[in-house]
Amino acid sequence: MVSNSESDITDSEIDEYKEKPYSLLKDGILKVKRSDGSLKCPFCPGKKKQVYGRKDLLQHAQGIGSSSSYKRTAKAKAKHLALAAYLQQEQQVPRSSRCRSDGECRKLVRGG
Repeated sequence: MVSNSESDITDSEIDEYKEKPYSLLKDGILKVKRSDGSLKCPFCPGKKKQVYGRKDLLQHAQGIGSSSSYKRTAKAKAKHLALAAYLQQEQQVPRSSRCRSDGECRKLVRGG
C-alpha cells in the first residue's frame, strides 16, 4: 500500500522545507558552480547529467520542484524549488559595477 502522506503536503510545508536549502545556497555552503565554471545541481549528485547551463539548471530545478510524480518526495521538491528561487535571485544581482538606472544595484551588491 502506498502512503499518501507526501501528496498531502501543503504549500506552507513546502515553503518551510525550502528555507534551509535556500539559506545554504545563499550562504555558499551548497555549491552550484563547479571549479571549471559550469553549473551543477547540488541535490542530484549521482545523476548522469552533472553539467548544466544556467537556463537548463533553472528548468531542471523548476521541473522537479513542480513535479506531480509520486517518486518525488516533498523535501526533494522543496530543495529544487529553493534552487530555482536561488538561481532566479542570482540572475537579478548585477555582476559588474554597472548599476541599473533605478539604483537597484545599491541594494543588491554585497558590501556596496
